[in-house]
Amino acid sequence: MKTLQALAAGFLTVISGCIQVDQTLTIEKNGSGSLELFYTIPEQTVSQMKAMYKLKDQMDETLGQAEPLTTEEAFERMFFDPSEDQIKRLLKKYETLGIKTETLKVETRNAARTVKLKVTFASMDKLSKADFFPDYGFTLSRSPNETYTFFRAAGNPQASDAGTGPSSLVTPILNGFRVAMKVNTPGKILQSNASRKTLYNAAWVFDFEKDPNVLTTLQNQHMKIVFDGKGLQLPDIKQTSQQAKPAKAPKTKVK
Repeated sequence: MKTLQALAAGFLTVISGCIQVDQTLTIEKNGSGSLELFYTIPEQTVSQMKAMYKLKDQMDETLGQAEPLTTEEAFERMFFDPSEDQIKRLLKKYETLGIKTETLKVETRNAARTVKLKVTFASMDKLSKADFFPDYGFTLSRSPNETYTFFRAAGNPQASDAGTGPSSLVTPILNGFRVAMKVNTPGKILQSNASRKTLYNAAWVFDFEKDPNVLTTLQNQHMKIVFDGKGLQLPDIKQTSQQAKPAKAPKTKVK
């Protein structure tokens, strides 16, 4: 989710064409699960982002500020310039935590790159120990009344609304922009702030055609689900936001 928020906040001025994302997190009764991601990004956007990153790297090197990429930066670049080899290399380091790539396919057609990815995890407890979890994870807590609460905080509640209105400049850039984020739960959903929900699925849909301020909505949206926990023994998971960490905390580097 944070990569999508970076798109909204930082790269709006250079992106053209439509981006469509469908993401599904599934939590199983035994604490295992999967994350499925399917998205389309125009090749024009890929080229623009590659040029921007190249310029940034050159400037950092000239100024003597070049450093290895952080985990968040590596995932961000993977999103905007996806390739099967790159994704495999990035995800391989997490196999020791029981995180495995089950499906991976990157194709180019109709001037756009499509990515189909499914990653499974054996244990949410181990998943929460991955270095990407503070940025991309969630909180899961059990209540005395045998319910579980799934919570994902908004990425940046203080995000500026600048550039996200239905202006003549922004409209062609966001034309076709759509993001769907879904969560499948192991117990019946009792309460959720999702825009769509069924007995075991909650979905948040961000669609420019229906919401001209979709970027602001995406930035400010937190995700909450309360589901029935009878018969379940899921671990309590706490997501520690990077923003809440001490300023001097070292960043994880990706070689």
